Amino acid sequence: MTAAITVKSGSATTNLWKQTLSAGDTVGRGYDLRVRVQAGDVIRFVVDPGTTNSFDTTNWDPKLTYVYAAPGDTWLASTGFSSNQGWYQWGYEAGNGSFETVSSWSPMTYDAANTRWKGTDPQALVGSSWVNPGASSAVARSWTAPDDGMVAITGTAAMAGTGGDGVTAAITEAYSSNPNHLILWRQTISAGDTTGKSHDVRAWVSRGDVLRFIVSAGSTNSNDRTNWNPIVTYSYAQDSSMVGAGWTASNQSYDTPYQAVNTVYQDGGQAMARDSAGNLWSVMGQTSLQTGTTRYKLSVWKGATSTNMTYQYEPTLNFQLGAAGTAFNSVTYPDGPRSRGSIWPMGLWIDNNGKFYLYFHNETGWGAGGTGYTTTGPGESEPDFRHVGLATSTNQGQSWSFDSWVLTAEKKSWTNAYVPDAGLGVGQPSDVAAELGAGDFSLYATSSYLYMYYGIAHSPMVSSSAQAGGGAVYVARAPLSSAKVPGTWTKYYNGGWTESANAGKETPLFEGGFQPHVSYNSYLGKYMMFTYNNSLARQSAALAIPQVSFSTDLVTWSSSVPVLPNPFIPGTAQSDLGYGYYVTPANTATTGNPFDTGKSFVLFYAGNATGVKYINVTLP
Repeated sequence: MTAAITVKSGSATTNLWKQTLSAGDTVGRGYDLRVRVQAGDVIRFVVDPGTTNSFDTTNWDPKLTYVYAAPGDTWLASTGFSSNQGWYQWGYEAGNGSFETVSSWSPMTYDAANTRWKGTDPQALVGSSWVNPGASSAVARSWTAPDDGMVAITGTAAMAGTGGDGVTAAITEAYSSNPNHLILWRQTISAGDTTGKSHDVRAWVSRGDVLRFIVSAGSTNSNDRTNWNPIVTYSYAQDSSMVGAGWTASNQSYDTPYQAVNTVYQDGGQAMARDSAGNLWSVMGQTSLQTGTTRYKLSVWKGATSTNMTYQYEPTLNFQLGAAGTAFNSVTYPDGPRSRGSIWPMGLWIDNNGKFYLYFHNETGWGAGGTGYTTTGPGESEPDFRHVGLATSTNQGQSWSFDSWVLTAEKKSWTNAYVPDAGLGVGQPSDVAAELGAGDFSLYATSSYLYMYYGIAHSPMVSSSAQAGGGAVYVARAPLSSAKVPGTWTKYYNGGWTESANAGKETPLFEGGFQPHVSYNSYLGKYMMFTYNNSLARQSAALAIPQVSFSTDLVTWSSSVPVLPNPFIPGTAQSDLGYGYYVTPANTATTGNPFDTGKSFVLFYAGNATGVKYINVTLP
């Protein structure tokens, strides 16, 4: 006889399970199935006789349980591996090209003899905990979200053996408002790298969203078998935030003087430093935009505490901004293009002689006097490319001179879709996943070094409508002399500090964070890094959830945890602040490093061209 389980939804009937039960088999066949149902669907438990129905009484007491994804629910690829597409949320697919060119995915066919899935390219294979790309076909193990929520995506992609020329491994998300995959994580796994690259990424998923774990060959797919057994865990709930762990926040947000009425249109964190006399200084605002008759500009502030500085003056720049060829004293970017555009102050340092060092974020696509460019062509838009520059002042910020470009990403600041200047040569591939350069940073000083924590955003696809996608946090540092003068900057790479900050190699501290701001918390005895998840913020303003990580050495950081449950700002709609929060931890003391904190501290926050507010936070 035959036993089967079917589900009828509308006019369509799907076979979920079917087994032949032999005569006298009193042990039977077990099953553990998951299926998405809606009101009116019919699940049938069917028994069909063999040639006769003699002695066909069958013991069968099925149990149905409604299952919803909850914090802690976990899907491990190897455990969920089966001979059926979609079972346990897992699927197996082959692309119609490499990772850089793929535009569609097709389901693979199960190879029962070898317990694996295969594509039309016979070398495109997926096993229980490994994948092998085709010669010209990327392969993907996919996971379809059963419910809405925050997921943690963890695992390690590593080469299974030696030989070959390595692979590209990536995690992408496809959702209804962005059918062109958002890249959550991407790494090159070198030939013979059996240790591999690990990931610990957070993403917000809605029911039906698809995560793909993609492996694509290099120039050949010889010896490209890759071990990868990812885990997807629902991790977000109201009580999984730091508030759930005992942190408390003020029931309201507080205005600062740093508002539009005082010419501050902030678009980043707070750039603050204290001079040797104990005065706290800040440079705020930006120069990139003008809305109607409103001109965005810089302003210098001074005071005793971070929450109550007073306006001093609008500084003078002794160098031009704007068009390539004249901007920034005609000094080219370290990776080749002519510099152009505007500045966003994000870090301030003052040495013992009273010299001010203003570290600023710069982009190629805004305020470039008609010479701006993005990943796809000329114009003022996103996604564009970032660099970090330095200006100095010897008169307390009244006027500034351009010094140099101090931080440049490893990858070129243009794509092959548009080369902005003659003679630059090959840029990044003009297809998907452009890295948008080093920027969106903050400074943190110890007694010996000045640290710069910075982000590199990814574009989910190279098109004029694309927005910057997910990203990662990196770090560079410069030694401080006895006079507290910053020295030469170097990047953190593979456990050391030997790479040049300009175009040198860089190792991410962690994925899924952006706009990092660091504080040493004496009450906890740890460093705290506040970021927001850029890939989530790009999906929805309501998902721009500030998060915090912890460290004891400024390099090794814990997984990020949401600071506060939604809504982040008590009594304030998140949409009022644009797509993301630039969060800066600070104290309100009249002495010392303004970014060092204790049991109680403030969190400044700003959106895109907004004023600055803060909330009070107290640790348990």
